[in-house]
Amino acid sequence: NFTATGSIMDGLGPIREKYYVTVNSNVIVLASESVFIANQSNTIYLSVPDDNQFLLTPNTGTTVEIYQYGSGTTGIKPNSAAVTINSNNGWANISGQYLTASLVKIRANTWMLFGNLKT
Repeated sequence: NFTATGSIMDGLGPIREKYYVTVNSNVIVLASESVFIANQSNTIYLSVPDDNQFLLTPNTGTTVEIYQYGSGTTGIKPNSAAVTINSNNGWANISGQYLTASLVKIRANTWMLFGNLKT
């Protein structure tokens, strides 16, 4: 059994709740450890800025989850030449409605994108 009162800590510091936001137009990701629910019928892009533009600089291992709820296309792209987003085949669009993708920070200004992706 485990009981805790106050803040719960892991090896990296306090465990924070994820920031949830529903989007229906282009947006820049400014909050690490966030969930974006894309609810649109047209094409939109989630842009990833360089580390110093985040509200709190994201740590290695930070995740950003993207859920495609609407029927449109959701693309993920860098918002700066300093940002690298690596994915299988260089694909950066969610494959369709009700599918997901995730970004994981692997080092400074470098992210891995994986999930249900297409060209």
